[in-house]
Order: sequence, then structure tokens, then C-alpha cells
Amino acid sequence: MRAHLAALLRPLLVLAVLGGLGAAILTLVPVRADLSILLPERQSEDLALLQRALSEGPANRTVMIGLTPANPPANARARAQKLAAISAAMKRELRASGLFDRVANGRLALDPDTLEPFLAHRYRLNPPLEPQAFTEAGLGRAFDRLLTELRGLGSPLIERIMPRDPTLRAFEVARLWRGDSGPRKLNGVWVGREGARAVLLARSARQAFDAGGQAQVLAAIDAAVQAVEAEHGPVEAVRSGPSVIAVESRNMAESESRRLLVWSLPVVALILLAAFRRPSVLVASAVPLATGFVAGAGAVAGVFGEILAPTLGFGAILIGVGVDYPLHQFAHRRPAEAPDASARRIWPALSLGAATTAIGFLPLMMSSFPGVAQLGVFTLAGLLAAAAVTRWLLPWLVRPVHLPPAAAAWDRLAPLHAALGRLRGPALLLAAAAVGWLALQGPSVWQDDLRGLSPIPESRKQIDQGLRADLSATSPRYLIAVEAPDVQTLLQRQEALQPTLDALRDSGAVAKIDLLARYLPSAARQRARLDALPDAQTLRRRLADALAARPFSPGTFEPFVADVAAARAAGPLTPSDIQSPLLASRLQTLLVETSDGRVLGFGYIEGLRDEARLRAALRAAEVPGVRLLDIKAQTEALMRGYRAETLRWIALGAVLGLGALALGLRAVRPVAQVGAAVLVSVALSAALLVALGTALSLFHLLGLMVVAGLGLDYAIFLRQAVRDDAASPGGGRGGRRSVVVCAATSLAVFAILSTAAIPMLGQLGTTVTLGAGISLASGLVFTGGVRAHVTVRDP
Repeated sequence: MRAHLAALLRPLLVLAVLGGLGAAILTLVPVRADLSILLPERQSEDLALLQRALSEGPANRTVMIGLTPANPPANARARAQKLAAISAAMKRELRASGLFDRVANGRLALDPDTLEPFLAHRYRLNPPLEPQAFTEAGLGRAFDRLLTELRGLGSPLIERIMPRDPTLRAFEVARLWRGDSGPRKLNGVWVGREGARAVLLARSARQAFDAGGQAQVLAAIDAAVQAVEAEHGPVEAVRSGPSVIAVESRNMAESESRRLLVWSLPVVALILLAAFRRPSVLVASAVPLATGFVAGAGAVAGVFGEILAPTLGFGAILIGVGVDYPLHQFAHRRPAEAPDASARRIWPALSLGAATTAIGFLPLMMSSFPGVAQLGVFTLAGLLAAAAVTRWLLPWLVRPVHLPPAAAAWDRLAPLHAALGRLRGPALLLAAAAVGWLALQGPSVWQDDLRGLSPIPESRKQIDQGLRADLSATSPRYLIAVEAPDVQTLLQRQEALQPTLDALRDSGAVAKIDLLARYLPSAARQRARLDALPDAQTLRRRLADALAARPFSPGTFEPFVADVAAARAAGPLTPSDIQSPLLASRLQTLLVETSDGRVLGFGYIEGLRDEARLRAALRAAEVPGVRLLDIKAQTEALMRGYRAETLRWIALGAVLGLGALALGLRAVRPVAQVGAAVLVSVALSAALLVALGTALSLFHLLGLMVVAGLGLDYAIFLRQAVRDDAASPGGGRGGRRSVVVCAATSLAVFAILSTAAIPMLGQLGTTVTLGAGISLASGLVFTGGVRAHVTVRDP
């Protein structure tokens, strides 16, 4: 009993130490999880601009919200009123939280407070200011229009501002900034396309990828929904946006990890207990895997100075083949054999498999994609550490517990193993046919859509697409980017480009292109406009002449004279001068100040009908720093680059792994047997995935690398079982037991992983589940029926 307790406590103590080391690494080393990790270190200029748009644009902090009443009124008018009330309440609650710098629901009531920033800056903002408006005739026409407006519904507001703005210039500016397009409106608020839900936009004051801050933002939205329900009854609330997806993806990853562990651990425990009947085996088997994870994370931290979040998840999966190492040692234990002796006896085969697999991952370290390079370092360090711990630490951990030897029943597999060797020819033909069929499929076998890398479930994508459609916020494929060293140069370049864009719009090539310069003129243009304004004395004289025959009291428009004089003295307006959230929010969607001190202006294109004409016009304009970004083409090129480079490194890894295998086996026949088993496993797994309708993504490639590692492991130990049978009757029992137990464990774990709600995990799980079964069969085929060719001296 004491021996069993010691064998249980020692690995638990080691796991506790490893847990502390792992926690320390993840605490001290930055872990990054933003979208830019998908981009390579060496980028084209277009990709660099795309990265800046992804990582530094304010759209990353915008949340789309939809609210649908649970019991909507049957009457259409009452339903519209209900949506307006819900929308107004939600806007009020979100503003009160203090976590949002802008909340919009479509209602821009021109009350004095809302109009004030337009009034204050009316002579410096667009639309263009006509000098004729300040002549005696122009002022006379403005006063006639003012008299007409004072008789209308807007008269209270107009009466309030007319002493400062008798030309009603503030309203012209407000109309431009409000825009003439956008979501559908009912009762003055945005609603969905079907008119069934209210929709809002809320921009968080927190950084997009500040996980803690964004979690607070989502909690504030939930609290606001509860407050709305308390006032207006139950509502169905949905939300989306980059920050929402980031937080929910993290939460889903955590919940999925818990679920997968809850299912996987009992299944693995049952398999290991059935095979070895010792609880200590369960705990001891986790030590090499935990050591591999800590070693991999530490190696990545040491080489790169940071860890990318996907590296931890996928690295843990890729070193999953390391869990086979302790199982091989336990399964090969013979009666009365010391743990050190069994570890020493199987070390040549185990080290060969570990070294060959690790060398296969070595070239990934040289990838220009940070995520792939980190996976290479993580897997190399993790596998070698797991193998070393299995050889030198594991025997001490389980001493002096005796494990049950392999039963004689495992000998019954020997005839089947030998008979399957006759299928090597058909297996090779089948693999060749699979490779040929894949080649005939062409590019269609690959997933070139960046969304194939997304961790977002399909249901979440549908919510996001629905809200974008309701808010007329569908991500454009084309984007005009203007780069400049400073804001004023940017505005001047956009102003030089504007006539070209106006001509394209007038010709019908595009419906609209929104640029920063459409709203805010450059300082030079503002100065020219302000200089054209009359001085106070001239303006008073013209006012007196224009008012001579009109019913306004003398001195009524003295505030107007003061405002014009103040505008002339104040000088041009810059984006940093604009403090109003209403104005600043529009500018921030069109302007990004990058971390290197440069600025980017984005032109959002609506209704593009002639891409070729747009490209030609932009080239002909010869404005510096202007690019037309085709986001779809750039992301597809990114995916192709990911795939092509990863395939090159995998191919190099396969060659290096084959060389390592040749050095270890030192004969053509065994190298051919093991190498063919691996190649056939990978080829048939890939073909089966495509035949099932799967487009292969980066995660399938990573899964196929795991399949190659499993196939290599199975083939080496099945071949060793044949050697052991040749040396002594029944000598291969342990080898066959170890391979079957390892395959059963892999099949169980990865079959459970294939059910993951996160697509990338499901892709990996499905790939390895199919591949593990094929690898076992392939290993049996290519190492079976070779008894006559094996001698005890055969390495």
C-alpha cells in the first residue's frame, strides 16, 4: 500500500511543480491574441496597411446591438413606438454606464446641445462656404429664408440660434455630417430591415483587445438590457463586433476546454485502467505531457519574448503525440523487470520516433508567420522534453509499483499483423490514387477564405452578418487608403483626389466614397475660406443694408458679427481640436494615427459598379500615398501565402525526418517500411477529408502533421514488436499492446475534440481521428509479414 501511495504522490508533486512553472511563465510573459498575429512579419505594403486598419482602427471598439421585443404589439404603429421607446432606453442606460464614448440609435434631434458643435465650427467645416453668402444680396436672401423658417415647426430652435447664425449655416453643416444613408428608420430610430428590432451602435472607451476592459463593456450592455426589460418588458438582445467576438471567443474557448476535459479524462482513464489496472499510471502519464507544455512555452518565451495565444492551444495538441511515450514504457514492462530496465530497453525505438517527429517540426521555426514559427519552437522543445522525462524521470516516479504484463491474448494479433503485410501493394496503389485524385482537384481542395481560420462558430457569424445588414454596416471589399506623414498632408492629398472621386460618382462608377476631407477641410483651405469672410465693420454695413426692408430689430444680429470675427481670429480647425463626441466619432472612423507617427485616411466605398475604372482613375490622379485595397484579394493572398510557405516547411521537415529515420534504422528496408506507413497515412487522411467535402485549411495541415507523428510512432513500435517476436516467442506482446492502447487513447481524445463548437478545434479533431485509425492500419500493413526479413541484430 505504501509503495502504491508513493507512486501516486511523486507524480502529483511533480505536476504541482510544473503547474507553478507554467503559471509563472504565463504570468511573466506577454500573451498576445489580436488578429494581426495572422499576418506575416515580412509584408507587402497593402498588407501592412491592412494590419494597421485591423489593429488600430476605432471600428474594433464598436459594438452592434439588436433588441427585439418578446411580445411585440400587433399594430404596426404601436410596434414602431415600442421599438423607439426600447431604443431610447437602451441608449440612455449605455451612456449612463460611462464605458462608451459614443452611443448611436439613429436619432439626432437637433436640440441646442446637439447643434452647438456644428454652430461653433460652422465656418471651418464642410460643406464649402460660398463668399456670396456674405454680400448684401446673399444676406438678403438668407433673411427671406429665415422668415419662412420661423413660421415652420423648427421655429423655437431657429429663434434661439438666429442671432448667431441668420444664414442657418449650422443646419447645412449638420446635414452633411448626419449623412443621407444608413439603416432603416421608424419613429426616428434605427430598426432592422424587417422592422422587427431596434438596432444601435455603441463604441467602447476601452481598447479593443483589452480583454478585461471589454468584459466590463459586455457586462454593462447586459445590465442595460436588464434595465430596459424592467421598464419595457422582456426583449431578445443580440450583440456583435470585434471586441464582442474576442471576449466571447475567449469565454467559449474556456468553456469548451472544460467540456472537452470533462469528457476526455474519464474516457482516457477507463482505457488506461483497463490496460494497466493501476491508478498511479494515470497520474504518471500526465507528467511527460505537462513537462512538454512547460518546456514548449518556456522555449517560445525565450526565443520570441512573447507567446501568441493560439500557440498554447495548438502547441498542446501538436505535442499530444508525447502522451504515447509513457504508455509505451508502461506497456513494455515485463514481469519482475525494473522500470529503469524497461525504459532503457525501449529507448532506441522511443528516441528514434521522438527525434524524427521533432526534426519534422524543425523547419517551421523559420516561417515568416509568427504563429507558425512559434508552433515549430513549441513542438520541438515539447516533444524532446517529454521524451527525456519518459526516459529518465518516469522510472523513478512509478518505482516500485509492478504493472501487469501483457497478456498472452495479445499474441492473437500476431497472425493478423503478419497477414496484413500482404496488403502493402494495394495500400501503395490506393495512396498513389489518392494523391493523384487530390492533384486533379486543383486549388478547390484548399480553404482560401480567412474566415476559415476564424474561431467563431457559424451561429455567431450569422448574428454578426444579420446586425451588419440591419445597420448597413456590411464590411466593404474595397477600401481607399491614403497614407501621409501628418494630418494636414493627408487632407491635402484627399482634397486633390476629391475631383476624381466626384467624377466617378457622377458617371455612376461608384455610389459614394466617404473621405475625411469631405467633412474637414485642410488648414490651407480653411484659412482661405476664413480670409474671405468680411471683417466686422464691413459685415455690419452689409447687414444694415440687407435689413433695411425687413422686420428685424437693430442689433439683433450682433452675435452673428461676433461669431464671424471670432472664426477669423481662431484660425483653422484640426482633428485634435474637436472635442465633441458627435463630430469626433465620425472623424475617428476615417482617420487612424499609427504607432509610428504616420496617419492613414480610409475612404469607404459604397455601390462600386466598375472596379477597373476606379483603379484607372486613381492611377491617373497621381496623388501620392493613395491605394485601393481589395480586402478579399489581400486576405486570400494571405491564406495562399500561409499555405504555400507552411507546405514548403512541412516538405523540408519530411525530408529531414526521413534522413533522421535513415540514420536511426541504418537500412533501406526498415526505412521504406516506416516511411511508407507514414506517407500512406497522411495521403489517405487528406483524401478522405476532401472526399467528405472538407476544404483543407491550415488547421487540417497541422492535424496531418500530428497524423504523421502518430503514424511514425505506431510503425516504429509495431516493427519493434515483430523484432521482439523473432527474438523470443511472445516477445512482441508488449509492443502490440502499447500501440493499440496509444491508438485507442488518441482516437478517443481526438474524436471528442472533433465535437468542439470552435471550428478550428473541430477541424483538428476530425483530421486526427481519421488519421489515427488510418495510421494504425497502415502501420500494421507495412510492418506485417516481415518476420523472415528480421534478425535480432536488425537495428
